[in-house]
Amino acid sequence: MKRACYDIETMSDFFSVTFLDYDSDEVIQFEISRRKNQLKEIKEFLSSAKYLIGFNSIYFDNIVLQCMIENNIDDVSEIYALSQLVINQEHRYEEFKPYKKYSYWKSIQSIDLFAYWSRMLRLSKKMSLKYFAVNLDEEVLEMPIHHTATNLSDEQMDLILQYNINDCFVTKKLAKKLKEEINLRINIRNDYKLECLSWDAPKIASEILLDSYCKIAKKDKYEMRKNKYYKPSNFRIGDFVPPIEFKTELFNSLKQRILNSYNEFSEEFMFKNVDGSYLKLQYSSGGLHSDNKNQKYISSEEELIVEVDFSSLYPNLYILYNFNSPSFGMDLVEIQRKVLAERIAAKRAKRKVEDTTKKLILNSYSGLLDNQYSPFYAPEYALGMRITGQLCISRVIEWFYLKRIKIISSNTDSVTVVLPKKQHHFIEEVKAQIKKELYFDLEETIYKFIYYSSVNDYIALTDDGKVKQKGAFISDKQIDGSNEFLIIPIALKEYFVNHTPVEKTIKQHENIYDFVSAKKIAKNYKVFYRGNQVQQLNRFFVSDRKNGAYLYKQKEGKTTMENVLKETPVYILNEKTNKKAQEFPIDFSWYINKAQEVINTFEPKQMTLF
Repeated sequence: MKRACYDIETMSDFFSVTFLDYDSDEVIQFEISRRKNQLKEIKEFLSSAKYLIGFNSIYFDNIVLQCMIENNIDDVSEIYALSQLVINQEHRYEEFKPYKKYSYWKSIQSIDLFAYWSRMLRLSKKMSLKYFAVNLDEEVLEMPIHHTATNLSDEQMDLILQYNINDCFVTKKLAKKLKEEINLRINIRNDYKLECLSWDAPKIASEILLDSYCKIAKKDKYEMRKNKYYKPSNFRIGDFVPPIEFKTELFNSLKQRILNSYNEFSEEFMFKNVDGSYLKLQYSSGGLHSDNKNQKYISSEEELIVEVDFSSLYPNLYILYNFNSPSFGMDLVEIQRKVLAERIAAKRAKRKVEDTTKKLILNSYSGLLDNQYSPFYAPEYALGMRITGQLCISRVIEWFYLKRIKIISSNTDSVTVVLPKKQHHFIEEVKAQIKKELYFDLEETIYKFIYYSSVNDYIALTDDGKVKQKGAFISDKQIDGSNEFLIIPIALKEYFVNHTPVEKTIKQHENIYDFVSAKKIAKNYKVFYRGNQVQQLNRFFVSDRKNGAYLYKQKEGKTTMENVLKETPVYILNEKTNKKAQEFPIDFSWYINKAQEVINTFEPKQMTLF
């Protein structure tokens, strides 16, 4: 078994480690307990392993296993004490420090899939292996026995081993889904000599850029990492924004308010279109967005819906205007410019790995500017870059306004308009003008229709037949998304694109997992279903009153119960199944009504273009 997914379990009087072959379903398990002591077998197995794939393994499994092996620890209580130290390392850091060295294997290539998402994303989405079990349609199984339990029976030990196996199967399926990400890191490791198999994208970008800079500038990488840049306590935004010229008092006044603000900027104002309609524009440090609530636009024989967006907005901004920490000179800009040119060449030549690598470097850098732990940290330059982007977008809005073209939305790096077909040549004109003034390329997309629940929740069909979905309208399962009741956006897509009644789509759809949602309840609650206490994380679909039941939670110290999903009974489906949706007691009418509610929001506010 050269490539294996693995997972350990540490109980107060039981330890197990499971290895699942990446290329087959072969399972090998070892334990240390009152009935077995297999430390020797664990050592022998690991001596021949080449790749180990885990989840949160760098921060836990690796440390425990390596420490056991190097120090010949085969006492269960000692292993358990070690595991608790590792788990609570933030609060017991001085005790933990000597064990940090065990995070990475010396002779084995270790891949920790948990690390593939940046830390803040992991925290905000509360990512766990159970989270991915839900999204991968695997069994959702929580540890059936508390880790402090003692005097375990053989049956309880076997339950733990089965739980261990389930976690390995989830890890393996996640690894298969992330195959391209893993292979990308292997290629980056080989090309850049970085041990990046368990790094997220920002860290990879940071190390490549830092290494390149230090080589050119002849500086020590270790010293550059320590040379943190700290923002001024009070700064004027205008001091970090290049000159951008406007033609109207409306946008010149806005620009002055932005430039004369200190530390942050936020404003909303109603923009009046040429036809008398209003569009609310929202400016903030996060970006420029319009307020598009329940709006519907359809192209016609006379009019077009056209979106223009800035190509690689942030990468071009920090290359054009040197939005970089003062700790770095123009050498860094030259490196960034070279990476962009190489990415364009790789994309044209269809060198996918190189294209993806360069794109990762370019797109991750803007986040590094805001990361206080990064050597590239320079938040006032990050804000300056984002404000400059908003002013660039505002210049496009103004250009259309002066041409008496109706603006219907703006979002981060794009502007969408409605214009007569006979004025389609204006799109080429705005491209040329923005290229001349701001040195940016604009890209054009023509739409057959757009339905907005909000500017970040929409479905659109392009002129060449591509469906674009965002936010609540995304119908493809996202490995790191909520995927809540996915059948609803699936039905909406079929309705808007193919005119299929939602009732037909929902009743004929066979994948049961597209009907589910999942809720993780905090540990200070108990969860009840059909009068029995159940696990904290449960996956369920909406069912009728005959077959389903309400899912309740009860806070510690309280006697009252709260509904997890107030409006309807549910049916818990934590197991893995191959049954079709029609074999389950689904309340199809609930899903049909939810989809129809979304459709109905557009009917009173039709904005069909004739």
